[in-house]
Amino acid sequence: MTGHCKISVKIVDINDNTPEVSITSLSLPIQEDALLGTVIALIMVSDRDSGANGQVTCLLTPHVPFKLVSTFKNYYSLVLDSSLDREKVSHYELVVTARDGGSPSLSSTASVSVEVADVNDNAPLFAQPEYTVFVKENNPPGCHIFTVSARDVDAQENALVSYSLVERRVGERALSSYVSVHAESGKVYALQPLDHEELELLQFQVSARDAGVPPLGSNVTLQVFVLDENDNAPALLPPGAGAGGSAVSESVSRLVGAGHVVAKVRAVDADSGYNAWLSYELLPAAGGARSPFRVGLYTGEISTTRALDEADSPRQRLLVLVKDHGEPALVATATVLLSLVDSGQAPKASLRESSGTASGKAALVDVNVYLIIAICAVSSLLVLSLLLYTALRCSTPPTEGACGPGKPVLVCSSAVGSWSYSLQRRQRVCSGEGPPKTDLMAFSPSLPQGPGSTEERQQPSESEHLGKAGSGQIHYSVPEEAKHGTFVGRIAQDLGLELAELVPRLFRVNLQNGILFVNSRIDREELCGRSLECSIHLEVVVERPLQVFHVEVEVKDINDNPPVFPVAVKKLFIYESRPPGSRIPLEGASDSDIGANSLLTYVLNSNEYFTLDVKRMIRKLNPLVSC
Repeated sequence: MTGHCKISVKIVDINDNTPEVSITSLSLPIQEDALLGTVIALIMVSDRDSGANGQVTCLLTPHVPFKLVSTFKNYYSLVLDSSLDREKVSHYELVVTARDGGSPSLSSTASVSVEVADVNDNAPLFAQPEYTVFVKENNPPGCHIFTVSARDVDAQENALVSYSLVERRVGERALSSYVSVHAESGKVYALQPLDHEELELLQFQVSARDAGVPPLGSNVTLQVFVLDENDNAPALLPPGAGAGGSAVSESVSRLVGAGHVVAKVRAVDADSGYNAWLSYELLPAAGGARSPFRVGLYTGEISTTRALDEADSPRQRLLVLVKDHGEPALVATATVLLSLVDSGQAPKASLRESSGTASGKAALVDVNVYLIIAICAVSSLLVLSLLLYTALRCSTPPTEGACGPGKPVLVCSSAVGSWSYSLQRRQRVCSGEGPPKTDLMAFSPSLPQGPGSTEERQQPSESEHLGKAGSGQIHYSVPEEAKHGTFVGRIAQDLGLELAELVPRLFRVNLQNGILFVNSRIDREELCGRSLECSIHLEVVVERPLQVFHVEVEVKDINDNPPVFPVAVKKLFIYESRPPGSRIPLEGASDSDIGANSLLTYVLNSNEYFTLDVKRMIRKLNPLVSC
């Protein structure tokens, strides 16, 4: 007999199969301007195990601008999680890891290579926004003067840069008639010789554009300075308005002394800097005869070196050489014709000229006769009005002034131009209704001291001061109790003085305390110029007994004038090829003061190229670093 038994064997799964990863589709390369969430790839995972051993999860390499999104069971999408920039990272290597839930868990990986495609999002850029270029004038046509270069960080056609001029007008001409730029290399060429006198600075822009769609571009500014060359000779200016030619004709009296300026040669140079710095030189006369004239080295003024005499030729022909300081120096020659005349010939010519002028004025009077009649009528009415006003004032009864009677004072001018006063008569000088004024005004001499000045005559007689009206003395009388404004006399007309000489000038004396005061501002430089000694001489004459007092006031200098340079800003143009140690002369400063106040020291600001020779005021050139 047999028996049967059914046995059920259940196979338990173990985690013995690794997950499988497959990439079903790719959308590569991806544009760097792609939107967030753009799907790049589809990834499918599977595991032949069951249960927890067959449950698979996917992970992505960290720190990348992508992420995995689960779309269906065992399906994942690789999407864009943040913005891309091809110029920073152009390629990504991604690793997708699939791991099951077994114990121990098994995993597998798959690599995804993502290429980032370029878009035209960067414009070409220059290294700096502006360039400075120095070009010598008279350059050959078509010479290369500069090269511009722009860089585009994009790729392929987006990085292809082409150059062009930003067209504009320079004066009345187009910019393209002066310069051109090569479209591919960026080399800038001068199409024609540049002239410094016509165009000192040529400023323009060069544009750089890429080949992208749409194209992007940027501009750079070029400042081309045209350096001056000594290509213009000095040009002589005409001697007078409407005159032409280079000859200067002048008449010179034989009575002029040494140092008298008789003519001047004027010239200009169209160049600039040292090329336009002119000097004048008198060429020696034919036969080696010594000329009585000389010419200023930098002024062009022709002056006498000595007094002229009868031995000098009545016609002097001078040749003045005008030379600039360029390399090589250019020159021009001026002819000066001088006619030496006696002192009586010049007035005759002036008389003939005056007669011609008088005849012209007579003709003018005939034309404007009606205007003269009208002016005479208006003047007659004015005179009648003044007479009527005077009659009314004289008919008014006098009133007693604010000042009581006093002893008259005589104030007069001495023969040497100083002022004196006399105690023979005394009178208070009143103004309006205020208190009496007893100040004595002291004046500085208004006439030059001659051989008969008061310094040589220490004891002048009374007749010299009071006796003769012709020597600057005058006497007036006025009734007492005269009211304010009463006419006394025409002192300026009687003494033959100018009105300005009757105005108190520098000092005054208070008669109550005898103190000498400064009456107005004293400027030593205005009174005495550069003279080391400056004094003002005053004279006071007192009668009964007759005494003469000489007062000398020394005006001392104070440091009230700063040093002054001829120009505040001086531009120098030098070539970079000049050797070290080259000297450039500069004009020094001047100080109107004297003594220690006029001693000048010079200091140059700290730099690596120039030094200053204080003794000679010459700047030295150190080597320049070439650009």
